[in-house]
Amino acid sequence: MNKTEFLNVEFYEASYGWLSYKIKIGNETFEDSFSEVFDPLHYLKEWLEKISCGIEQTSFSYDNEGAYIRFHFQQINNKNGQFTILDCDSPNDTFINKIVEREQLVKEFYLGLMNFAKSDKYDPKQWEYKLMKERLCKILNKDEQSLINELLTYNRNQMTDILFNLIPENETEEDEFDFNYIAHIVEWDIPKDYDNWEKSKKKEYIIESINESISPWHGMKLSEFQSDIIENFIK
Repeated sequence: MNKTEFLNVEFYEASYGWLSYKIKIGNETFEDSFSEVFDPLHYLKEWLEKISCGIEQTSFSYDNEGAYIRFHFQQINNKNGQFTILDCDSPNDTFINKIVEREQLVKEFYLGLMNFAKSDKYDPKQWEYKLMKERLCKILNKDEQSLINELLTYNRNQMTDILFNLIPENETEEDEFDFNYIAHIVEWDIPKDYDNWEKSKKKEYIIESINESISPWHGMKLSEFQSDIIENFIK
């Protein structure tokens, strides 16, 4: 039987909507980046969960804005499997094709990303989506439901004023980042007849509006990558 190879996965940078990683296995290395435009983290998480649950064969592909890359796992036995990385447009050309331990494969990808998320190397402002409600809840020190309830008491002019409060007087580095990408929101054109609306219509409008993005990026929050299925498998 062919021996298994030790796998190492390192996520090392998030920059301008790109999440970069490196895979080392045996004497081979594969390096690439995920794009927030076609964020594949949800599919990567599902792929790892399927492997954790004992699925014999599973794949996922992602678009890196230049090529379609596929990760494939094929079970050999309960413990090991064939791990392949290939270009979907040239499936005969493989970047990686090695036998690995199932648990080690899952652990390296999962902990590689989760530990990166907790490290000083990771800047969420360079990858993750951020919603208007997150900013407003922070400014007003309220949870989401309390925020909605308060906004329902505002008239059209007060609603406009609260949007200007998104821009802080004393900018921290984080505030400056927010300011750069919410300028369009303070020009929010609240309908002129807003004050005459029924409460239910106002609530629908408020909920839709506070769920607008104020970030230039749309990548998954890395905290959402957490998986009980995976953690129960690798513990």
